[in-house]
Amino acid sequence: MKTTKIYMAMIAIAMVPFTMTSCGDPWYYDDPYYHDHYGPGYDDYGPGYNDNRYDEPYYDNNADMLAEAQCLRGHWQGTMVDEFTNDKGQRQQVQYDADIEFDQYNSNSLSGRGREIDVAGSESQELVFTWFVDAQTGNIHIKYDGGSIVVIDANSKDLGFYLDDNQFYGYMVGQNIDDVIYFDLARYTYAKESDFSAVAKAKANPQTVTSTKAIAGVQADRQTIDLTNIPVGLPKRK
Repeated sequence: MKTTKIYMAMIAIAMVPFTMTSCGDPWYYDDPYYHDHYGPGYDDYGPGYNDNRYDEPYYDNNADMLAEAQCLRGHWQGTMVDEFTNDKGQRQQVQYDADIEFDQYNSNSLSGRGREIDVAGSESQELVFTWFVDAQTGNIHIKYDGGSIVVIDANSKDLGFYLDDNQFYGYMVGQNIDDVIYFDLARYTYAKESDFSAVAKAKANPQTVTSTKAIAGVQADRQTIDLTNIPVGLPKRK
């Protein structure tokens, strides 16, 4: 029997049902962990905008981190839910289909460029970004060409992620924007099948219920949220 090798921050399934609301403060917004962990000094690079790891090949001898970067490389598609503060000062959510490509600068780099195509009904947008995997933490840092920065946290107990050769889901948390983005993606092309050397421990615990939207390549234990009452629309993130 083929053994699936699991990488990075597998999200433990919570048994309590959860529905994301379209207005008012979200469940995480007043959580001290959210503000303390993602404050301006969350790592040695401050807010991270001028971090040169985004813009050139970034190397480290950590084989596990290289395996993570190599696993990211390729094309993913699925659903994203973006929660942000709208022009009226209220928290708002939109859902949309996404097609995301990660590419390394070279096969040994922990960094690279990428492209995200968002589709909501007849509307679409293309966002280009740079990214890197932090060799010390395993966090995935993404900086969009429009200036928005998000982090996918490998060590978060609440807003973590899961990644293997077939599926990638969890949360992106804004660093210079207040967006929190849930994503649920399945790979549809391989750049190169990854070679994992370790099994990651689960540290995240998102609230989940069954989705009404099927996603290609979904597995029985894939994390999903209820999309029924979330309007379709494009995010403001640039």
